[in-house]
Amino acid sequence: MKQNIFKSIANLRLDIFILLMFATLSIIEAMYHAFYEKREFTTEDICLALTQLIPLSQLENNQTLRLKNWAVSGRIRLASSKSISIN
Repeated sequence: MKQNIFKSIANLRLDIFILLMFATLSIIEAMYHAFYEKREFTTEDICLALTQLIPLSQLENNQTLRLKNWAVSGRIRLASSKSISIN
């Protein structure tokens, strides 16, 4: 039971981290866009940036497959000890 609780907390922390990363990237993108137009950024800029972000998991399958192949090639060090399966 304790392990399930800890796993749930870990998943929640990951979800919060991902949400914060999306928010941060959106704000930065909104700032670049507005500053390029020589104005202050607005909430609308942030909302637009949020709609234009594409998560890595939604990239084209070909790009994802190339990244997986690169990861298992041994030329880089994986951030996780989990094995990667290539479909």
